[in-house]
Amino acid sequence: GVEMKNTICMHEEDFGVLWKHTDWRHAENEQFGTDVARSRRFVVSMFCTVGNYEYSFCYYFYQDGNIEVEIKHTGLVNTSVVPMDQEAKYSTRLNNDGLVAQIHQHIYCLRVDWNLDGSDNSVVEINCYPE
Repeated sequence: GVEMKNTICMHEEDFGVLWKHTDWRHAENEQFGTDVARSRRFVVSMFCTVGNYEYSFCYYFYQDGNIEVEIKHTGLVNTSVVPMDQEAKYSTRLNNDGLVAQIHQHIYCLRVDWNLDGSDNSVVEINCYPE
């Protein structure tokens, strides 16, 4: 692959039906007055490598004004060894030879004006507890 520093990807993509309407008042005609508009979204994305992970950040801008952020990551788990006769307290065992991977979270921080276009917005927080 080719390394491209300080680069982002921008594209537009189809996102299904935005709206559809059939004018039932013209039912006597053979051809109904039906309109369909496809939804499009503008995508700004980037990938970066941090340690043993590759992160994908996608910002979606919709025609109705919604903004969505999607963060995905992939990579290799960071492993270590805990002997089988010891407790692997903050890890999960991967095999019977003592190989473990740490229980951990990926925490992201975004600064967004949640009062954009009114107060009918929501935030979801999910936490992982080892015990």
